[in-house]
Amino acid sequence: MKAVVTPILRRSLMVLLAVWLAGCAFPQNYANMPRFASLYSKRVTLGYAGEPRPLSDVGVISHDAILYLVSVNGEKTFGVRHLIDKGLLYGTGPNQLHVVPGTYELEFCFHESNSNYTRWCKSNVVKTVRIEAGQLTFFSFTSQAGGLWGVEESDMGRYRGMVEAEYQQLLRSVGTKD
Repeated sequence: MKAVVTPILRRSLMVLLAVWLAGCAFPQNYANMPRFASLYSKRVTLGYAGEPRPLSDVGVISHDAILYLVSVNGEKTFGVRHLIDKGLLYGTGPNQLHVVPGTYELEFCFHESNSNYTRWCKSNVVKTVRIEAGQLTFFSFTSQAGGLWGVEESDMGRYRGMVEAEYQQLLRSVGTKD
């Protein structure tokens, strides 16, 4: 039997694809970060010395794929150890920055591109955040009127199981050696 694609079905599929792609471009929460098979990189940066610690002892900071962390407390190369499962095509998968409890100044910028254009931030956004042990915090890109942009902070505690599973998977696959 031959499949027939009607104009209405074709339009519906195009709208569904556009909505799905928009969701990939702006995840808005940790669970929506792209993870398709091994195409996307996964990264954990340990912001402390010594052996990896359980999530109950550290705070975890994560952010949208469109955002990048320029510096932490003014340090551009923040982090003691990087656990990276490099994706086959994209470096924009889930990321975790593990830090000891304390106050952190996070400096963000953004980069967005597709086949038609590339956009970079003209000025960075700085957020000061107090991180507690066991806290999971997500930062997402927000577009504002007049071409301005911002960074919104949200709790990602409901994704604790997912964060923990990806952390443990990276520890197993990458190892804990410097």
